[in-house]
Amino acid sequence: ITYFAVRKNIADNYYLLAPNSKERLNDVASVYKSWSRALALNILKKYGVRYIYLSERTRLKYNIEDLKYVEDENCFTEIERLGGNKFYEIRC
Repeated sequence: ITYFAVRKNIADNYYLLAPNSKERLNDVASVYKSWSRALALNILKKYGVRYIYLSERTRLKYNIEDLKYVEDENCFTEIERLGGNKFYEIRC
């Protein structure tokens, strides 16, 4: 993802070198599993995230169908869907 998007991501290959790597992984899990839009937005803002990639593999890992809070179209817009993969832009 980092290569194709030409952007950093929260848990790229170098996240273990980042400060608080365990916290970082817990935050990623919270973003994918949370029911709370406020919690997810706080975490996403903490890392300066503007896009969320939801892959089939991620859905299987966290046992989810979709992100619970993306119904708010003022904040989250699905910008691409490729196969079972979805890409959301964060707008708030």
